[in-house]
Amino acid sequence: MQKKEMQKKKKGEKKQKKKQKSTYEIEKEIKDKIKILFQKNLNDIPYEKIEEFFQQKSQYDRIKVEMQLLVNKFLEKIPYDNLRNLNYKAFTAGLIYYVGQTLDNRKIFTQSLIEKTTQFSSTTIRKKYQILKEILGNPKNNKPLILSSI
Repeated sequence: MQKKEMQKKKKGEKKQKKKQKSTYEIEKEIKDKIKILFQKNLNDIPYEKIEEFFQQKSQYDRIKVEMQLLVNKFLEKIPYDNLRNLNYKAFTAGLIYYVGQTLDNRKIFTQSLIEKTTQFSSTTIRKKYQILKEILGNPKNNKPLILSSI
């Protein structure tokens, strides 16, 4: 009987060791979730709603890809402490707005467009935008070289 109890205890300890992740692994998982949500939410924005800003759909597709690359750079700058207790979906909505503000034409990704796409209120989007602004600085100063040419 004692032998079986010892085996159960060892199994429990092994499971617990497997479940424990380093902060680096947790941070990577969180950032990967945010990247996936960002891509999904960006793809949910229909071209028809913003076609007035582009001559061709390929320009819009190119901007979406470049925005995703920009998000990767921004997420590298954001420390784990700012990510650990977040609502990732709301944070992603604010991130879309923040990245949209780095574009030359800041009217493409408006709060109302993001609000309709992500189902978050403009207040929530604005709060997350302000958090990002504190961490990353003013989006006008984070203009990418690639995007500013469009």
